[in-house]
Amino acid sequence: MSVMRTATVLIGFGFAVVQLFERLEMAGTLAVGSQGVRNFGIAVIWLGIGLLTMGMLFHVRFMRELRHERRVMKAEGLLHTESGFPVSLTLVTALALFVLGLAVVLSIVFRAGPFA
Repeated sequence: MSVMRTATVLIGFGFAVVQLFERLEMAGTLAVGSQGVRNFGIAVIWLGIGLLTMGMLFHVRFMRELRHERRVMKAEGLLHTESGFPVSLTLVTALALFVLGLAVVLSIVFRAGPFA
């Protein structure tokens, strides 16, 4: 969950930086073509997406280890239940955030879509 929080902040901050400086350019406050800040915002978004990807991979690995441990305990007779693990809402939320982050960065890079 902390990875999702940090990734959300990074994606949101990068998006805000890009939008702020594009609005300042449109208003004539900044010189047109200052790509450095835009590139910084895009890099921060990619950093958030990368962090989220690593967090999801860690989560999946952790859940697989838990499931393996459960099978071992059941085989040893330490567990007598048949219930399985529920769907990970954390992973579902992280996947949704991942798709949203990709949509944001692709929209900004290609200047198309709802986030351009």
